[in-house]
Amino acid sequence: MAKTLAEIKADPKYQYTDKDGKVRDRTINIPHYFREIPRIYSPNLENGFMDFCPKAQKLYCYFQGWENSGNFCYESQTELGKVIDLSREHTCKLIQKLQDAGLITKEKNPGYRSKVYRTFPITDAHITPPEALTVQPVAASDEVPAPEPVKAAEEHSVPDFDDLPFVWDAPEYLEPPAPTPTIPTQQDKPDLPWGGVAICKPNGDPIDAALKWALTETMGDEEAAYRLISQTATKHLGREIILTVPTNETFDEFEDLPF
Repeated sequence: MAKTLAEIKADPKYQYTDKDGKVRDRTINIPHYFREIPRIYSPNLENGFMDFCPKAQKLYCYFQGWENSGNFCYESQTELGKVIDLSREHTCKLIQKLQDAGLITKEKNPGYRSKVYRTFPITDAHITPPEALTVQPVAASDEVPAPEPVKAAEEHSVPDFDDLPFVWDAPEYLEPPAPTPTIPTQQDKPDLPWGGVAICKPNGDPIDAALKWALTETMGDEEAAYRLISQTATKHLGREIILTVPTNETFDEFEDLPF
């Protein structure tokens, strides 16, 4: 039996009660000025930027809509895909980009498999290309500093009390120099999230513990798991590490991606 309009709207996903006790519809409000923001820049993104396409804008504003009503979004990636008309796989990739751009966070939801999503406001740093950030030159002053006055009969002046030598000024009473800091070695670094410091097998594939950890974090998304391992290893080693899902086929997984 088909639901009535009132029954559909009564779902908490579509309505909420505000602080004044009034029932309101949940809405996705996309600011018109977003059309002036074609890209979001961040050093954490591949190539340093992401396209702020309509689907990315809609998903970002969908998360904000929940916060504006006093809640946080915790829907599954499959349900979020229905909101922006994308497959779960492409929705996961878009969520990851918004995370890398610093626009949202994805946190664990105790007792549930789904995550809690929170948003951060868009700032000038997000929309300004790195090459547009220039260092302002320091203005040179034309004023010449006046010379310090010469003290008259300085050679006959009485030395200040603080300048008199004391026994504790001798080398044996001086504090020893601070020890020279040592460069931390691989063994000094903290363990990786999956335990230990090992990342890859001899054949270049991630170790089983790393893959198991990443698959748990990404809810079984293998491609997202390999990306998460790469990002974690890059931050840990201080150099870029890229791991890809092993495959015997060559295809363009972004062929139908609308952004």
